[in-house]
Amino acid sequence: MDEIRLIASVTQTMIDLIESALSVIPGPLGGAVTVEARSPREMVLTDPTAEASFVSMWLYRVDQDAVNRPVPPTGAEEMPSFPRSITLHYLVSARAKEPNDEQTLLGVALKVFADHPVVAGVDLKGSLQGDAGEVRITPEPLTIEDLTRVWRALGVPLRTSLAYGVQVLAIDGAT
Repeated sequence: MDEIRLIASVTQTMIDLIESALSVIPGPLGGAVTVEARSPREMVLTDPTAEASFVSMWLYRVDQDAVNRPVPPTGAEEMPSFPRSITLHYLVSARAKEPNDEQTLLGVALKVFADHPVVAGVDLKGSLQGDAGEVRITPEPLTIEDLTRVWRALGVPLRTSLAYGVQVLAIDGAT
């Protein structure tokens, strides 16, 4: 596992899952959607008048597993180089010309992550390819107050969105 690119590889794995699902949707929505790791604010600021559709897969927080922190063996001078487990927190939002299209895009993300609660093997991308680890995707219910704080911090109006916690687990011997 390339520890430096781990977070980016997880994000790319998530984006690829959504893009793959979008590629089979018939009609103009399926093929004309951009899925990016930018914040919803960055996507809107790129061209606020554009009619393009997009899905934002925004990583807004990273947590290290406090219980499974790497501990050096007795007498060792070095710490292990990377935590055994981290959790990445994503906010998924969509923008499209029509509200129904936005809801369809969120529905695609909802279905993809419900269908793939654990991602491993050939579905892993980037530095995770060929790794014996796995990625677990779990919905994170956020209150309206939580969402309001996030969107207010972004400086854009509140939009319907989904939140996910993605736990990256390294299998012993895989790091």
